[in-house]
Amino acid sequence: SSGIYAEYGKQWYQRRVRDTKFVAISWSSNLFPRPTLEAMLCFMLLLAAFHLNSALKASCSMKVDGGADIGTAAFSSEGSSQSVRVNLDGDPSIVKEGDYKLKIHDGSCGDALGDVYNDNFSTMEAGERGEINFSNRMTIKPGGGMSYSSLGRPLIHCGPYLEKIWSDGRREVIYGEQIEVEKRGKKNKKGKKKGCSKRKAKKGKCKPDSTFELGPTFQLIEHNPDCYVPMSQSINMQLEEPSFALEGDQSLVGGAAVLHAKDDDSVIACCTLEQE
Repeated sequence: SSGIYAEYGKQWYQRRVRDTKFVAISWSSNLFPRPTLEAMLCFMLLLAAFHLNSALKASCSMKVDGGADIGTAAFSSEGSSQSVRVNLDGDPSIVKEGDYKLKIHDGSCGDALGDVYNDNFSTMEAGERGEINFSNRMTIKPGGGMSYSSLGRPLIHCGPYLEKIWSDGRREVIYGEQIEVEKRGKKNKKGKKKGCSKRKAKKGKCKPDSTFELGPTFQLIEHNPDCYVPMSQSINMQLEEPSFALEGDQSLVGGAAVLHAKDDDSVIACCTLEQE
């Protein structure tokens, strides 16, 4: 059985070496003895621990002209997975509803942005209240072709409604066309007056000398909830090559992440990416 585990460990090790692309170790049976099962398992654990800590991350706080902080832009790269997240909550007079592009410049925020050296990012949408909630997950698979899927702003059932509260504790919620029906002449309607019949008097429900009894009453409370759903985008992609780098000559770290309006390419916000 130890031979089976050793073979499994060797295959696992070879896959890790292939995936990480920066570990290359071999041994010669003429120079070194073949590792024991315990040594192989120990090496596997060390390699796994190193692999778990190999994620590269960079982020920055986006600021509009004038210095107001409106949110963050974050990049992550680990093995064959990359992600971009942009979460902004800006003044709708500045971050207007529409499409935007994120571009990385080789200069600094302000008047010295320099040239664009990476704009390989999907178009982002801003909602009418100046919000951008963008998430793009990418799987890198050389030779695997390209694929794309996305989820946009969710649809919800929402709108004005009436709450009908009875004096005996009952509650009703009224939607749609019934709202107008209830509001026409029924608001604060009192219960019907009922005479004290002999049968009710005999059962002790009323007194014979009381001419009327008052039934339950109700009141209507009108509700107008805020039904706005913030803009949200979630994109999953498969690419044949990485969309960006967080180390090396083409690293985004130190570059200026700039939010451009897509229609006229004007600069809306900017920040300098720092490695986490």
